[in-house]
Amino acid sequence: MIIYLLLFNLLFGIDNYSYPFPDNPPPEVYKNRRQELLKILNNNVAYLAFSSDFYSDNKNDKFRQNSDILYYTGFPYSKAILILNKDGINIDGELKYEILLVEKQDNMDIKWNGKRPSKNEIKDFSGINNIYWFNEVDYNDFFNDIIEFNIAPYTKGSNFLPYAGSSVIPVELDIDFFKSIKDSHPFIVYDIDLRYSKQLREVKDDYEIKLLKKAVNISVASHKKVIKNIKNINYEYEIEGMIEGEFKKLGAENTAYNSIIGAGINSCVLHYTDNRAKVNKGKLILFDCGAEYHGYASDITRTVPSNGKFSKEQTIIYNIVLEAQNRAIEYCKEGIKFSEIDSVARFVIDSALIDLGLIKNNAQSRLYFPHGTSHYLGLDVHDVATYDRLKAGNCVTVEPGIYIPEGSDCDKKWWNIGVRIEDDILITKNSCQVLSIDLPKEIKDLEEMMK
Repeated sequence: MIIYLLLFNLLFGIDNYSYPFPDNPPPEVYKNRRQELLKILNNNVAYLAFSSDFYSDNKNDKFRQNSDILYYTGFPYSKAILILNKDGINIDGELKYEILLVEKQDNMDIKWNGKRPSKNEIKDFSGINNIYWFNEVDYNDFFNDIIEFNIAPYTKGSNFLPYAGSSVIPVELDIDFFKSIKDSHPFIVYDIDLRYSKQLREVKDDYEIKLLKKAVNISVASHKKVIKNIKNINYEYEIEGMIEGEFKKLGAENTAYNSIIGAGINSCVLHYTDNRAKVNKGKLILFDCGAEYHGYASDITRTVPSNGKFSKEQTIIYNIVLEAQNRAIEYCKEGIKFSEIDSVARFVIDSALIDLGLIKNNAQSRLYFPHGTSHYLGLDVHDVATYDRLKAGNCVTVEPGIYIPEGSDCDKKWWNIGVRIEDDILITKNSCQVLSIDLPKEIKDLEEMMK
């Protein structure tokens, strides 16, 4: 019996679901990703990525690793710096092309925060051979031949602006690590740039797709639970508790972003996160919630009436948004310009709103559809990408919406109707795959679920 239980646990990981997780990529995948980065890195340039704690001193927040370190190493803990250089960094007469600096734990840290992996354990799951404690080496000596630092932006921070042409506020240069380096290497150029992450992270490999699907499946199941119970909901926060509790129950470590649950007038607020208002019967509830699984985000939105039955006006607006989304999803194919997804959805919505008399011309479109239709999805909910033409292996959202807040310049019968429908889409070689396809969105299917 003991042998049987051991075999069972080895096969299914029941008692040993600790890091590295059984469904994480193997070390050779992380190594291959680093090799791809080294290929496109310029000579005499050192690429540096810092763990998230370098950007925040809030010890009470749950730690979530910087996405680039997760992507290139799988290392999920604080106090870490990844350094890559294609020329090699001379340490004790040997050239090292990839280095991970980590903080050595003392007994007090172990007592308060738990034991972290040893060097050998880190090597086993990351594939990095050159791991040093911070106090083990003089890292000032690493950079004698370096002319430029390429610093991976901290993509989880409030300053994260992933879109093409956007700027990133250089909070990275405030890191204490650089202070002594600036004194000893005053001529090194500091460059904070997304170009390497854009090129490599926007196309997902098979391991990433597997984790993305897991995140999406968790979110789909959680959204279904809310829809089936919607008539028993009295406050927005009940949905927040139900859906986030289901995320955790199904294995998600985090939410991918702050849950948005807006009922009635709040359905018209794009990033409403108070989630405290009472739900008035017959009003729409918009819930935009996504689970994060092993660092990978999902992002799904559904909109349903609190009494389980769409009114005439709600049905009209909902079906316009649904048609816009369906048309845009049909357009999600390799080679299509990313911006054209928005153009397709916006054409459908603009035409319908003009026909309804809610707007006079296309120029007024953003009165009721003020946001873009899509963004990339991956280790960040708004993932880094070139935002150029779609490629097989891209994962994007498609999320058109119409929001008509109280006081809008239209018939009052439309007021406080806010509808967004969002699904997660994997671009394939000749078409696309709707990862969240198991979550209903046709009115008849939703009303059946809510009975």
